[in-house]
Amino acid sequence: MADFSIDLDILRAASIKASGGSGLAQLRLRASDGPLSCSEDCQSGQDDDDDDDDDGDDDYSPAAGNAASGQLVWVSLYLSTDGRFGTDDSLLVRRQVKLKANSDKVLKFKFATADQAVADGSYYLIARVESPTGVVDVNPANNQSVELVNGRGSDVILTWISCALNAIQSAGSYGKPGVPPTTGTRLMAMLSTAMLDAVAAFGNTVNPYRFDLMAPSGASRQAAVVGAAQRILALELPGESDIIQAQLSKSLAELNGSNQGIQAGLAFGAGLADQVRASRASDGYNNNTPYTPPANGLPGYVWMPATSGPTAGVALGANWGSVTPWVISGPDAYQSNGLQSRPDVDLDAYATQLNEVRQLGGLASTAVTSIQRTADQTEIAYFWAYDRPDTFRPYGQLIDIAMDVAAQKNSSLETNARLISCLSIAMADAVICAWKEKYSNVQPRPADLLTGAFSDTDGVASTVRDSQWQSLLSSINGVQSPPFPDFLSGHSVMGGAFASVMTQFFGDNVVFSARSVEVPGVERSFDGRIAPGSLGDLSTVAVRPNSFYEAGLEDAVSRVYGGVHIREACLDSFNVGLKVGDAVARTFLG
Repeated sequence: MADFSIDLDILRAASIKASGGSGLAQLRLRASDGPLSCSEDCQSGQDDDDDDDDDGDDDYSPAAGNAASGQLVWVSLYLSTDGRFGTDDSLLVRRQVKLKANSDKVLKFKFATADQAVADGSYYLIARVESPTGVVDVNPANNQSVELVNGRGSDVILTWISCALNAIQSAGSYGKPGVPPTTGTRLMAMLSTAMLDAVAAFGNTVNPYRFDLMAPSGASRQAAVVGAAQRILALELPGESDIIQAQLSKSLAELNGSNQGIQAGLAFGAGLADQVRASRASDGYNNNTPYTPPANGLPGYVWMPATSGPTAGVALGANWGSVTPWVISGPDAYQSNGLQSRPDVDLDAYATQLNEVRQLGGLASTAVTSIQRTADQTEIAYFWAYDRPDTFRPYGQLIDIAMDVAAQKNSSLETNARLISCLSIAMADAVICAWKEKYSNVQPRPADLLTGAFSDTDGVASTVRDSQWQSLLSSINGVQSPPFPDFLSGHSVMGGAFASVMTQFFGDNVVFSARSVEVPGVERSFDGRIAPGSLGDLSTVAVRPNSFYEAGLEDAVSRVYGGVHIREACLDSFNVGLKVGDAVARTFLG
C-alpha cells in the first residue's frame, strides 16, 4: 500500500488567448507509507530521463529515514470550468514520472489556453496523480489538487464575466436545468450593467447605463466592480456559490489598497447591484402564464410542445416577448417583415425552405431523404450549437468571443465594461423581439412538418413525409428541436446583434478565430471573406464584408444545417438583431 499525493501551485498564469503566452504550474508529488511494490524495470533507483520537467529542473527532496527504489506514476494537468474533475475537462499535459518512496518530487509544467474553448479570464487547473496498477492507494482523496486561475492580461471585467459563464455552464451540468437564452441574456445584462455603473461611479471616463452615482471617497474601484458582480451572481445563481465564492476570494487576494477602501468598494458595488436588480424586479421576467395555442391558426400548422422526452410539455419563454426591454422602445418597432414561407402565403417558398432543411439539416440519409450537407456545413452546425444546458449557451459563446477580440485589441477596462454591457443588452433586447415573434407566429419546427402528417395535405408534392428523419443536432441535444417555435431564430437574432455591436466598437478590419466546446480541437477563423455558397442564399441580408458579420451569419445559418430552423427564420432574425444592435450601440457610443 502507498499514499500518493499532489499539490498544485500556479507560478505564472497563462496569458489570455489573444497573446497566447504560456503559464507555468508547479506540482509537488509525494509517495509515502511505503514500501511500494514495483515492476523490475523501475528498480534501479535512478531518475528516469523522461521525467525532466518542461524547464529541465526536476527536484528530489528525500525524506528522512527511507528511500525506496521508485515507482512510475502518471501525472496530468487538466483545464476545467468548475474545478470538479469530469469527462468534459481538457487534458493539457500528461507525463509519466518516477516517485521514490517517502520522497517529494517537484515538476514544472508549461500550459496554455490559446487552443481551448474556455473563458480564459477565469478557469481552474486540476492536477492529478494516478497510482500504478497493483498498488493500493490508502488515501485517494489527495490524488488531486485544484487551483483557480485568472488569465494573465485579464481585468476585473473580463475575469468576472468569465466567472459568470463558468457558473452558467455549471448551472446546466450534473442534471441541473441550465440558464436558457431568455433568462440568460437578462442575467448577463444585469451583471454587465452593474459592473459598468460601478466603473462609471469613479470618474468621467465612461458613462453609466442607468445609475449615475458617486463612489464613496477612498473606496476601491476594483473592489466596487467585484462587489457588484459577486452580488448579482450570488443572488441570480444561488446554486453556484462554490464557483462565485472561489472567484471572490481570488479577486480579494489580488486587490491592492487599504482594507477600509476595499470594504467600502465592496459595499458600494453590492448596493449598486441591489439597485440594478430592483429596477428589473417588475420587468415581466416571471410571467409564467401557460402557453395557449391560437384558436384561429392554420390547422396542423401551429407549433405545439413536445409530447414526450425531456422537453415534454415545455413552451419556454411563452411570455418573454412582453418583458420590458433594456434600451429599445419595444419589440414592435423592430419586427421582421413577417413569415412568408408559409403554405397559406407562398406555397413554393414554403416547400423550398422546408426541403432545404430536409436535405441539409438531417442527421443521416433515410429511405426518403438523401442528406447533401458538406463536411464544413456539418462543422458549422455543431460549432455554433451551444443548445445543451451544460455549455455557455449561445449568448455566452458570443460574449466569450467578444472578450477575446477585446483582449486582442488591448481594450481598456472602461472599454471592456462598455462593450460587454452593450453586447449583453443588445442580445437581451433582441431575444425579447425574437420571442415576441416566435409566439405570435407559432411556426412549427422543421422536424414537426417533415415527420408529421401536415406534409400529406399541404398541397405540394415535394414535401413528402419522412417519419425517420432526425435533425442533426438531435445527436448532441437529445431532442429534435428546442422547446419553442421556429420563427424567429434565437441564435440568429443574437448573431445579428453581435455583428452590429462588434462592428460599431471595432470596425471592419479585425481578423479573429474562435473555438467551440462542441467540436474540441477545431478552430474557425473569420476575416470577412465568406466562401461562395458556404452559407447558401444570403440575398435578404445586407452583408457587410467584415469578420463580425461573417461569424454572426455563420451562427445564424448554422441552425439550417443543424435541422432546427428554416432559412427565413434565420436571416430575418439576423436582420432584426442588426437593427437592435445598431440602436443599442448608438446609445452606448453616442
